[in-house]
Amino acid sequence: MPTFKNLKDLENYLKKNPKIVLEQNIGKVIEYECPVCKSTQKIEIISSNKGKCKNCSREIEITMVIE
Repeated sequence: MPTFKNLKDLENYLKKNPKIVLEQNIGKVIEYECPVCKSTQKIEIISSNKGKCKNCSREIEITMVIE
């Protein structure tokens, strides 16, 4: 990821490239709502747009929305 002179430049970059956040964190665990379990679960990030629920072991799609 490039370096930025201010937070506004970083914000604009992430809005245009939201998948970069997940790509940089593959292997990390986040809390996210699993559509299969219908509740917030620990999800391991496995790619730039997918995660794996630690509860039901299903792969789910993760969409980053940066406002």
